[in-house]
Amino acid sequence: MTEFREQITASGVSYLEAGETGPLLVFSHGYRDSAKGWEWTARGLVEQGWHVALVQRNEAATAAGDSSAALDAYAAQVIDVIDEIDGAESGVVLIGQSMGGAVAEVAASKLGTGLRRLVLVNPAPLGGTSLPEEVLEQFIAGTKLTSPEAGAQVKLGLTAHPSDDLLVRLTESTPEESVEAALESLLAWVHGHPAGREPSTLSAPVLVVVTDDQFFSEEMLRSVVVPRFSRVSVATIRDAGHFVHIEQPAALASCIQEFVTSV
Repeated sequence: MTEFREQITASGVSYLEAGETGPLLVFSHGYRDSAKGWEWTARGLVEQGWHVALVQRNEAATAAGDSSAALDAYAAQVIDVIDEIDGAESGVVLIGQSMGGAVAEVAASKLGTGLRRLVLVNPAPLGGTSLPEEVLEQFIAGTKLTSPEAGAQVKLGLTAHPSDDLLVRLTESTPEESVEAALESLLAWVHGHPAGREPSTLSAPVLVVVTDDQFFSEEMLRSVVVPRFSRVSVATIRDAGHFVHIEQPAALASCIQEFVTSV
């Protein structure tokens, strides 16, 4: 069983690290998720010889509702981990799921030639997500559900095949965070970043992974996210919902490995 080493940067960003060879794969988690949520996917990659770092996002503590500043701050935390490991020399692969996709894209723009590839898994569009007012109000009310158990029950509704085993994994990967931190990250992916409203300037290859997710649907991702990139491919994983990295980690790990090793 792969063991992940608990690490922390000089500025206080926590991350889980495993493996030591090959390009560095850096994982960014989504809203109400954690670095722990990536372990099931990353474990298979480490066993294939990859070096991985799973970043644990900290509160950005920006001005209320400043989504652009929050996403920039979250991305800076990812860069901080990369700098701590000194991993950019061999090329970094950034991987983000849901809101973590938006964070990974912002971080990718700061890496320059150090970026090898970018993987976006059911990503929140960087330009923001238009939600009906009543849906946004439900999400805001949900930020008050601070316990992992309550958060996991909500997340279970976004899976393709809810089960007791899946609920256990979702609970393990749901952090107990403050209402303020949850609201900050919620508004970050809802309101987005100005860079996401223009074509991406990234020259590195990009993979967008889509599933049967009913929230960030395949149709939406193909029409809103995919066209922004010049070198982009799409991989589809069926029988999985929003949390494919927890629902079907082996399938996702296989997609990532194939993409990273492709010519």
